[in-house]
Amino acid sequence: MVGASTDLSGAEIEEAIISALYDAFYTKQELATGHVLATLGQTVPLAKTMSEKISAQRNWAAGRARKCQHPPPREKRSGRAADGVMSWRKNKV
Repeated sequence: MVGASTDLSGAEIEEAIISALYDAFYTKQELATGHVLATLGQTVPLAKTMSEKISAQRNWAAGRARKCQHPPPREKRSGRAADGVMSWRKNKV
């Protein structure tokens, strides 16, 4: 199934499985891998159908937007404000 779902997003895979459930129900069968593979084969990835718009959006953003990056890992510090709040709560209870 991994090979059949290349280039599909999670939402597209989810919709293919839902469609396979309908197909299996219509034929009064239990859901099988064949049903899912058939619907995955019929699904056209949004990245393909909208490739021109996606490319245009990337070109537009190239000089106008900042790239998304993960923040650097935070170092652990002792004596955080949250520690003081927790000790305050313990005294109040």
